[in-house]
Amino acid sequence: MILKTDRLLLRRFEGGDIVDYNRIIFEDPAVTETLVGYNPPYTLDNVRRLVANYNREWEQEGFGPLAVIEQASGRFVGHAGITLLHAHESPEILTAIGYAWWGESVASESCAASLYLAFEVSHVDHVCALVDLDDTHTRRVLTRLGLEHDGNRPVGGTTAGMYVIAAQDYTPSGLRVEILR
Repeated sequence: MILKTDRLLLRRFEGGDIVDYNRIIFEDPAVTETLVGYNPPYTLDNVRRLVANYNREWEQEGFGPLAVIEQASGRFVGHAGITLLHAHESPEILTAIGYAWWGESVASESCAASLYLAFEVSHVDHVCALVDLDDTHTRRVLTRLGLEHDGNRPVGGTTAGMYVIAAQDYTPSGLRVEILR
């Protein structure tokens, strides 16, 4: 599965993504402090297992997290997509974008593409998102995309804000998303 927006490609993870994924997301404290349920430190072996789980989820569920690639440069910038949140029995939209791309609307674009994947491609009936309570930027992005705050939930020894949207409440963002395969 490859989703193409004006600036981004969202595709399944590949082996060559591991080092960049670890460096851009898991070795940057500014990014990791926003990740709900993150238990540092991650090694390259942890990241390999994580990516293998993502790809297994694609095989089993028909959706999963995707690598986010900046089209203009070909650079890996983070992850987005949907994962099955077993603790809450819900598909969860997720995103983590490298610090160098903060303020560039990459999180907004990748979240909008993830909602497109959820509702227009995978036809799930709802999605949720768990957000660090201090992550006001992501909370604003989700609210702007139509998700509503639905209280807080305990997650891995912390508390996260739960945001939800049902398929019938989804309005496409106007972002052009093309499925390449």
